[in-house]
Amino acid sequence: MMERWVNQGREFVCSHIPTRLTEMDKKILEIVNRQLLVSVPELLKAMEREELDGAESVLNRLREEGFLNIIEPLGKTSYVITQKGMRALRIK
Repeated sequence: MMERWVNQGREFVCSHIPTRLTEMDKKILEIVNRQLLVSVPELLKAMEREELDGAESVLNRLREEGFLNIIEPLGKTSYVITQKGMRALRIK
């Protein structure tokens, strides 16, 4: 998929390679989507109950790809699902 746009008379092109979500990715997104805001310890505990291994690296990748964001309400690091993450869950 190619995205094209023009800014100040110059044309820009960006190719988007759709990310294929793994089953683990989907489960993590579903956990965060259910709660909308989940602290890191709560999320890790939920992932442990679901028997999901390699949590840290998967969370980092989902964040880097724009499916999750980190926020710090009241100094407590938490994850929230982005619109991109919600759309990815609907597509499955």
